[in-house]
Amino acid sequence: NALITSVVQQHDRGAWHRRQFYRSDEFHNAPLRHQSSALCVADNILTKKWRCGRTCTSVVLFSSRSSTNRLHNDNINNQANTRRKPPSNKAALRWVIESIERSDTELVQLATLSALKDILNARTTKDVIDAGKTLEKLNISQTEGISVRERVLRICATSGLLTLAHQLLSDLLLDEQGYLPPPIAYMPLIVSYRKVRKIQKMEECLLMIVDACRRRSSKSAVQQQQQTYTTLDVVALNCYLGALVDGKRFPEAMDLLRPGASFTKFDVDPDLVSFNTVLSAAVRCREFGVVDEVSSILNSDEVGLKGDIYTLNALLRSANLSNRENEALNIIEDMLENSNVNAIRPDRYFVDNALTPLLNTGRTGDAIRLVQQLEVRDEGVMADAFCAFFNTLIAKDHVEFARSLFDKFVVTDNVNVRKTFPTTRHFNTLLEGYRRAGSSKDAAELMKIMQRNNVKPDSYTLTIFMATQNSSNAIRKLWRIATKRYDIRVTIPVMTAYITELGRVGDISTACRAFDIVRKKESNATTLALWNSLLKALSRKENNMEVIEMFDHVSTNPVDGESEFSSMIDGLSPADASRRVLNFMKQSDGCPKPDCQSFCLVASAISHSGDQSASIAIELFYDAMNAGVSADGRLVNAIMRCFGSDISSAIAAWKGEVGKASRSHRNRFRDRSKQALDVSAAYHGLMTVCGRAGRPDIAVRLTYAMAKEGAEPTETALQCYEAGKREAQPDVSQVAFARQFES
Repeated sequence: NALITSVVQQHDRGAWHRRQFYRSDEFHNAPLRHQSSALCVADNILTKKWRCGRTCTSVVLFSSRSSTNRLHNDNINNQANTRRKPPSNKAALRWVIESIERSDTELVQLATLSALKDILNARTTKDVIDAGKTLEKLNISQTEGISVRERVLRICATSGLLTLAHQLLSDLLLDEQGYLPPPIAYMPLIVSYRKVRKIQKMEECLLMIVDACRRRSSKSAVQQQQQTYTTLDVVALNCYLGALVDGKRFPEAMDLLRPGASFTKFDVDPDLVSFNTVLSAAVRCREFGVVDEVSSILNSDEVGLKGDIYTLNALLRSANLSNRENEALNIIEDMLENSNVNAIRPDRYFVDNALTPLLNTGRTGDAIRLVQQLEVRDEGVMADAFCAFFNTLIAKDHVEFARSLFDKFVVTDNVNVRKTFPTTRHFNTLLEGYRRAGSSKDAAELMKIMQRNNVKPDSYTLTIFMATQNSSNAIRKLWRIATKRYDIRVTIPVMTAYITELGRVGDISTACRAFDIVRKKESNATTLALWNSLLKALSRKENNMEVIEMFDHVSTNPVDGESEFSSMIDGLSPADASRRVLNFMKQSDGCPKPDCQSFCLVASAISHSGDQSASIAIELFYDAMNAGVSADGRLVNAIMRCFGSDISSAIAAWKGEVGKASRSHRNRFRDRSKQALDVSAAYHGLMTVCGRAGRPDIAVRLTYAMAKEGAEPTETALQCYEAGKREAQPDVSQVAFARQFES
């Protein structure tokens, strides 16, 4: 007992002290049987305590005959069964190296330990490669024991030294002692091969392990009983199947799932996880034929497996994506009708996939029953599940049912029915649904419920709720309440949304004043998105008759004093102001440089005003080219609409520099569909000019030219021509649509 206590104490002090103790007289003068017994008992205590995550600062040792000692060892064994999960790969490496360093049953060479620590402390890929070269020179297959080589194999596989790890595994399998490594030793190598998509190498490793297992099986029964692992682990097979489906090699994966195929090749049969792996990947890749075939193999009598909730989730998702509503309803009905205690219970993914087909057929009661059957112990997971339900329902235009679920299971006072407590995300998701539906009244009612439940709104709540308002006064009042009462931090994204919504309701003066405030306070933090939001407000067609008033102090957010920016745009029209803002962005050092969207917005503002001219359009185009902006379809379309009704100048520009720059940009794409999109966008701008000029003959010629350049004319081209015609002749909007095609 004294010798064991000394071993443990020296272990706690570090590896150097432990090695010095082994060389001391106290250890060498002890009988040999006491030395071996002390090492074995100490290693058992230290290893099991380390697995439990406990420190070894003090160890109470009892006699081996004591019942207290047996109880103590049983507690250690029970705690050691729970393995800790490393938070990162580096932590996993550190734990493995510590296990090598703490092992007293098998000493490790100092050079090997030093090389492993170099891998742990490596900062670059080159450092890892250099440490790997050092390990190769040490020839650890000849100098280290089996347990150390197992751990080095795991370290090399985790750190990316796959060639060295592959060689170590091969040496372990060819060891003369007939040793077969456990799955924890070779699984990191299999997983690493899957990450780098080396399926052939992965298959080579699996076949090596299978060959070693077959060689062990030819030994006597006594030798086989001494082996803990006698076959390939099914987890390795599942990892191999995952690698196959990651590379969309579904035929090979399905061949392994057929009865007897996997056992013939790898001596292991696939389990339910194997089938679920292939099913999930097939659903992600929209391979519905593969889903049907794998499902038929799983349900065959030769396999003898029964699907679980993950299988049902994959099948239900496949039925929804392939628009097989009857099949989806059959899966859901089987879940609802099976009331057995041991039956499969729906999880949040099943409920999320089942809501849409049930509501499409008007079965709201079954949808509510399915939500009632959902049981999740974690409160955070349940809250996230309802957020997912609301998102799914809103995407399918079932906002009213989402609100009914919210009232029934989230904000209800009945604790027996409530599934989770309301969070800000729940309200934000429903507000987004009301914003899409254009229901400002329901959004305001939901905000009152949010206040009654003491749920604090965030910046996202503010931006969504502003989008439901239809007047400048309501938006400014909401802004004042949110920033003062709820202390919502005014960030650049929030200001971007505020300016955008003010432009949407036509209050561009307040939008410009708000922009000037944030520009003066945080001149270095302004983003390109903020500047583009101002240009977007100025470019709206509904605002083209407004005049910007920067010094009207009646506003709730007046500018304190005159600034260079406010003086620059005060009293201008939106089109002139947008051009001034664009020039300010190009010339000022503290502003982000304009991008393609900036020039498109300015061109849109000009096209909506009465200042369209060929000179302005050409000047704006050259400014964009000098700023390094590509002449893609969006920009060319906007530039063409700046020509107004001057179709001759527009065609001349298209035949000249504008068309040349556009073709140069299109030639960078190998995909012909992308080229066709750019061509279509450019010609649609020309069609608008033709409509303004009242020249259907030129529009017909442009249609033939459009087809010649590889873009098929569609109804959109005709709609662009009619839009230009309505702009030039406002009274045309009163004519029936069928007669607008008559010249």
